[in-house]
Amino acid sequence: MKISQTSGISTKLSSIFQILDSISVTTHPEVYQTIKSEIRQLADNLRHMDLDSETSVKNNRDRLAEFRLSVHQILQTAEDLQTQTAELYRKQTGDQKEKFEEMSPAQQEQTNPFAYQTRLAFKELGKLTDILGRLNGELLDLSAQLEQTALQNKSIPDAGPTHLMDHDPAPPTLSP
Repeated sequence: MKISQTSGISTKLSSIFQILDSISVTTHPEVYQTIKSEIRQLADNLRHMDLDSETSVKNNRDRLAEFRLSVHQILQTAEDLQTQTAELYRKQTGDQKEKFEEMSPAQQEQTNPFAYQTRLAFKELGKLTDILGRLNGELLDLSAQLEQTALQNKSIPDAGPTHLMDHDPAPPTLSP
């Protein structure tokens, strides 16, 4: 089975790309590009990983751990970017933040297009961090499933005839 056939992971990757494509980059375009290329690389690596191959469970689990580390690093970058975006939004709206947020989206865009785009980017980054967290969890679940399947497929070694084993406890070594 290919990882790309696990619908939850492929759905999340697809959602991540949609969010990244929908964000209007107001600041730090190089960070967005880095996130996109890292997600693309991760998706390619996941797409080519074959869970049914002769590769050992340990090797597959190690690769999944590497993927989880990549997702975690991307998540940290996205959270940092979301924090910076929130600060930029607060700076753009200043003391008019509450008044700005009471306006309709069309009024917001007309009044302060940059703040409007920044607010939208902040919301999309929130969705992105949520999906990245869930993707990380799904990769962890997949790793656990691999281990569980491997354990179920292992045979239990024969301990020999149990009637020949001494089941009585050893006599006490201390006298009363």
